[in-house]
Amino acid sequence: MPEPDGPKLPSPAPARAVLFGLPPAGRRLPGATRTAIAFGAPALLAALLGHEQQGLIAALGSFAVIFGEGRVYRQRWRAIGWAALGLIAAACAGGFAGSAIHRHTAAGGAHAWLLVLVAVMAVVAVISTFVNSSLRLGPPGGFFFVLAVGIGATVTGSGVSPGAVALWASVGAVSAMIVGMSGALRFPHAPEDNAVATAVDSVHGYDTLVRDSTDLDAARYTAGMKIQTAWTMLDDARRTDPDDPLVRTLAEAQTRFADALHRNSADDADALFDTGRPAPTPCPSLRFRLARSLSPDSHAAVAADRIGIAAVLAGSLTVALSIGRPDWAVLTVAVLLHQGPDRVRGTYRGIHRVGGTVLGLALFAVIYAFEPHGITLVLVLMALQFAIELFVARNYGLAVIFITPLALLMGGGGHYGDPLPTAFDRLVESVIGVVIGLGVLWLVDRHSHRRVLLRNDLRVIESLDRLLRALSGEPSRVPEIRKELEFELMGSTLAEIDAAHNEPAWARAHWAHHERVHDLGHRVLAASWNSGPDRPADPTQLARWTRNLADLT
Repeated sequence: MPEPDGPKLPSPAPARAVLFGLPPAGRRLPGATRTAIAFGAPALLAALLGHEQQGLIAALGSFAVIFGEGRVYRQRWRAIGWAALGLIAAACAGGFAGSAIHRHTAAGGAHAWLLVLVAVMAVVAVISTFVNSSLRLGPPGGFFFVLAVGIGATVTGSGVSPGAVALWASVGAVSAMIVGMSGALRFPHAPEDNAVATAVDSVHGYDTLVRDSTDLDAARYTAGMKIQTAWTMLDDARRTDPDDPLVRTLAEAQTRFADALHRNSADDADALFDTGRPAPTPCPSLRFRLARSLSPDSHAAVAADRIGIAAVLAGSLTVALSIGRPDWAVLTVAVLLHQGPDRVRGTYRGIHRVGGTVLGLALFAVIYAFEPHGITLVLVLMALQFAIELFVARNYGLAVIFITPLALLMGGGGHYGDPLPTAFDRLVESVIGVVIGLGVLWLVDRHSHRRVLLRNDLRVIESLDRLLRALSGEPSRVPEIRKELEFELMGSTLAEIDAAHNEPAWARAHWAHHERVHDLGHRVLAASWNSGPDRPADPTQLARWTRNLADLT
C-alpha cells in the first residue's frame, strides 16, 4: 500500500470483480447479431447446397466483422477488409500446414510433424500481436488470426483442401463486409451518435459521485477515455464543425467533466479537458506507429517476444506428450499474452481460460450428445458466436464457455465420436497453455515494464522538444508533431499502468518524474492545438516550457 502522502498509483481491479463481475460494455446486442449473421448467412446456404463442412469454414472469414465494431462507417469497411485479408491468409497458412502434416503422418511420418503447425501458429501470433500493439487497435487483438490457423489446419486434416479453405473463408469475409456495413443504409451516423451518448453518460456518472467515493478514480478514467473515443470517432466521421449539434453536445460534456475535475481537486485537472478543444489529433501514420515499435523496449516488442516464446514451448510440450491438438495449447497462450505485459490482467485471463474451458467442455458434451448436423449445426454455431460477442468485452471467462464448443465443433466439421477423449485432451492442453503462459509472463524479462515506461517517457520528452522548436520557428510542422506527441503520451499512460500493476515499489520511486513529464506534455499539447502560422505561440510561455523541459532532461 502507498504511503498516505505518496503518489497514488493505478491499481488493478479487484480479483472478484474481474473474475465474476459483468461490467457494462455499451450496446453489445447489435454487434453480436451482426457477428452471428455474418457467419450464418453463407454457412446456411452451403448447408442447403450440401456443403456442410465447407460452409463451417466461412466462420474464419466472417470473424472480420468483429474488427469493424465500434468504428464509423467511413473507417469500418477498411478495418473489415484488412482483417479479412489477414484471416484468409492465416487460414490458408494453417490449411497448407495441416495438409502437409496429414500427408506425412498418413504415410507413416513421425508425430513430430505437428511442430510445423506449432511454428506457423507461433509466427502468426507474433506478427498479429506486434501489429495490433504497435497500431493500438485494441480488442479483439491477434487471437482470431491464431484461431484461423488452428481451424484451417484441423479441417484440412479431415479432407478439406487448402483451396476450399481459402474459398469459403473468402465467402465468409464477403458476408462480413456486407453485414458489417448494412447499418449504414438506415443509420449512417449511429456509431458516432452512440459514442457521444456513451461519453455523456460516463461524464454524468463521474459528476454525480461524491468526492471521497472509492469509485471516483475508475469513473474519472472511464469518462476521460469515453470523451477521447467520442472525439476520435467524430474526427473519423469528418464531423468537427463547432455548429454540429453532436459536436456541441460533446463539448458541453467535456466542459462539465473539466468542472467536475476541478471540484474533486484532480491532479492538474486534466489540462486537455480544460481547453474545450474540438477534438484530439488524428493518429500518426501506420509507418510512424510501426517504426516506433521497432525497439526491444517497446510494448509491442515485449508482448510479441513473450507470446512467441510461450507458443513454441506450449505447442512443443503438447507434441512431446503426444496429445493430438497442439494448436489448443498455443491458442491458450495467445489468449493470455496477446494484450501485453500486464501480469495481473494476464493472470486473471489464465484463471478465466481454465474455468471457462471446463464449463465450455461440459457445454460441448451436451451439444455433442445431440450430434447436430446441417442447418441445426449452423444455428448452434450462430448462437455460440452471438454469445461470445455478447460477453467477451464483459467477462472473458463467460466468453470462453462458448468459444470452447465453437472451436471444437468447427474443427470437427460435423463428425462425431466419443467426446470424452476429446474433452480430456482439450483440458490438458489448456492447462499446459496456462501454466507456460503464466510462467513466461512472470519469469521471462521480468523488468521489461521498467524499460517500456522509461522509453515512453523519453519519447514524450523528445516529441516535446521537437514541438517547442516548431512552435518557435516552424509553425507549419506543428500539426504533425502534435500527432506524435499525443500518440507518445497515450503510450506513456499505458506503460504507467503496466509498471504500477507489475512492480508498484519501483513505479512509486519513478512516479514524480513520470508525472512531471506527463503534466508538461499535456499542457503544451492542450495550449498548442490552435497554433499555426497566423497564430504564433506566446514567446514567454515557450521560454517557460523550454526551461521546464530542460529540468526533465
